[in-house]
Amino acid sequence: MNWDMQALTERFAALAGMEQEEAQRHSLLCRDAAAQVEGMAKSSLTAQEEELLHGAAAALAFYRWALLEGVRAPESFASGEIQVKKDIALSEKARKIWEEYRNAAAGCLRDTDFVFQQMRPFPKPGIGV
Repeated sequence: MNWDMQALTERFAALAGMEQEEAQRHSLLCRDAAAQVEGMAKSSLTAQEEELLHGAAAALAFYRWALLEGVRAPESFASGEIQVKKDIALSEKARKIWEEYRNAAAGCLRDTDFVFQQMRPFPKPGIGV
């Protein structure tokens, strides 16, 4: 799959509400997200499916950026009568956006879920179950 990292970074910038120059500083997040989404993708994709995966990768990069911002920012800041509290819900909103984009691209992704369940043996002929 060919990744247009410039377009991916532009999508990330739009989601994060930042200028393109600032988004460039987060290009590693975008590359990592692209690598993860590509690892989840089916082998043959149409141009439309690749576009969906670009959106999913941008949303994943945004989610990771939001998580990092939550870690870096102080819980609250006060100066005189002004008090600012961290928006803890940002990472939760970003997760929902990632899930929405991932669900939209679900048809392009391999089934990566693993299910473990008990297997019953086949009954032997002539013996009741």
